[in-house]
Order: sequence, then C-alpha cells, then structure tokens
Amino acid sequence: MSIEEPREMANGLWSVGVHGMHPSTLVRALDLEVPFVVIEGHLPFRSGWHDVDIPLAAPDVAGVRRVRGLRYDLLMSPAEVLDAADELDRAGQGWLFAWQAIRMPPPDLLLDGKSGRARSAAVRGCGVTLILDLPHADESAVLTSPDRTRLLGAVGRLERHLATQRLA
Repeated sequence: MSIEEPREMANGLWSVGVHGMHPSTLVRALDLEVPFVVIEGHLPFRSGWHDVDIPLAAPDVAGVRRVRGLRYDLLMSPAEVLDAADELDRAGQGWLFAWQAIRMPPPDLLLDGKSGRARSAAVRGCGVTLILDLPHADESAVLTSPDRTRLLGAVGRLERHLATQRLA
C-alpha cells in the first residue's frame, strides 16, 4: 500500500491517492468527531438473483421478492461504519463511495455523479469534510476534502491503522 502526496485540484478541493485499498481499510480514514457518513449506492449482494424481504412501495408490507439488483444509500455514524467494516468487504463488488459531513446531509444530495465545480460547491455548501472513493477492491482509492488539514488528518488515521495491522 502506498499513499501519494496531497494535491489541490482545479475545483479547489484537495485529494490524495491511496493504492491497494479495501473498503474495510479505507473507512479507517473517517473522523469519529464528524457525525454523519453517507455511503452512496451500496450494493449488498454480488451479481445474481437473491431472495429479499422488501416492499414494492413504502410503506407497504414487505414480502420476499427475488431481486437481481438492490442499491441504496446509507446514513450512518462513523462508529457504525467502523463496526460494519468487514461487512463492506463482502458486499457488492468490493467498491465504496462514501462521504462524511458535519451537518445532517440533505435527503437528495448525491455526490458520486457530480464533478468539477458542481462537486466542489455541493461539498462546501453541505459541510462535507471527506470523500472516500474506491472503484474496486484492492485498487487505488481517492480521498478528497475541501480542507488540506482535514485530508492530512484522514491520511494520518489511515496510516496509524495500517501500522497497527503490520504489528499484529
């Protein structure tokens, strides 16, 4: 695993590449003092058909349905994410797109589809402090923050976790 040097992007956000990541390791960059974590587009299953207890429309009664795809967003605390870290490795295709915010996130904000100035404006306007973007397990992840100091803090938490893993 290697970590690149932080760099300021054209949209004013700071980012750093981290290589050889898995979701369970990447979430160690989260700040326990920042209360909200959104995991966008979570896929609990690998590909194929799965029987799931789910309603066809809310608030209807759930029933077992066979689904091929089930994708949803999660709102969790950092502690809940860390408790579920190993489960994130087993979910979907091993990817993760998550972000952390100091304020309750708006119910309709999706950062994954935003780029450039649109992403920067949404990040700053909604109090987002950190974005974790891992396209596939065991690949390079990008950590992004509007604040270089917060980004360095995330990198430090990740490095401390990795150091303790090497000692274990």
